[in-house]
Amino acid sequence: MGFFDFFKKKKIPPSEAPIPEDEKKFYQPDSYYTQGAFQGTMFARPVVTFEERKKTTYSSKRGLYPAEIMLLKYCTYGTYPLSSGSYPGLWWFQYGIRNVIAMLKSLEERGFICYAPAKQHISRLKVAQLKELLAYFNLPVSGKKADLVERLQNNVADADLETVVPDKKYMLTPLGEQELTENEYVPYMHAHRHTEVSVYDLNVLIHKNPSVPFRKLLWDEYTRLCLEHFRAGENGSGRNITLAMARFLKEERQPEGALGLFAQIVYLDLNREPLPFADPDHVLAPAILDDISRISEQIGCKGNRLIDYIEWCLGKIRPAYKNYTETEAATIITIYVSGHKDRAEQMIRQKWQ
Repeated sequence: MGFFDFFKKKKIPPSEAPIPEDEKKFYQPDSYYTQGAFQGTMFARPVVTFEERKKTTYSSKRGLYPAEIMLLKYCTYGTYPLSSGSYPGLWWFQYGIRNVIAMLKSLEERGFICYAPAKQHISRLKVAQLKELLAYFNLPVSGKKADLVERLQNNVADADLETVVPDKKYMLTPLGEQELTENEYVPYMHAHRHTEVSVYDLNVLIHKNPSVPFRKLLWDEYTRLCLEHFRAGENGSGRNITLAMARFLKEERQPEGALGLFAQIVYLDLNREPLPFADPDHVLAPAILDDISRISEQIGCKGNRLIDYIEWCLGKIRPAYKNYTETEAATIITIYVSGHKDRAEQMIRQKWQ
């Protein structure tokens, strides 16, 4: 490095570039972007900037990191860049990006996104905007929205539309489409980001095991964490991971396994603290029992057969306390999902008394 190189201005990365005055309307006030998420709660955690996160995660083979791949996903919705409103806080609190617009421009410069052709975009315009364009080109303005769109597409040259259609939006280029397809784990984990395993955890696992499908890696990580929590007596965390595993199997269309795990969660809830419960009326989780009900209906598992299957599944775990046996819990669950909620709750109160 030469002597005068010390005086060269350091290049600011797009994610941290100052936001121009005319673009600040697309963001919350500066005070909103704190250095921590969920501050003042038990879920508080520091914000890790995009540049800092790059030091502990791995890029794709084309050089993109999870946050950039997630931006590609958002560009498939036909809403970016925004023409009104503000970019959601998740870009800062989840992905450490302060300047979303600069990151989008960077993806455009690298060939991952481009502006959609005007003819593709006009279907997203409002009726008033369509009529204004039709009047501009001396075309009739009557009809439903579909008629207006078709009239513009069929009667106005592409080049003319490009000069007048407002608020064009990004779309993926073939390169961007390929990038998103090859890294589908990123939007998947974004949709499941409220679990103990983050997109960054999975990113590292994929880098270490490139030939293993990401869903298998995720399942194996769930299993490892579940066993680790229960062995350490961390039943609350173990329950949460079990719930993530149940939802995973449900999405993967493995209903029997999902049903068993949902039942285990109810069993853990029934035995999470010693009798008497602080509030016996709020022991059962209706949403989880609804899942059990739907799955049991789907696979045709009811009555004594359902009790036997659930009891078998419950025998695989050891709750913190043993207020209810496997048979009692299986019976309560089966009665509840059979449409006798009051009777199931009465059984809980009888034990509590």
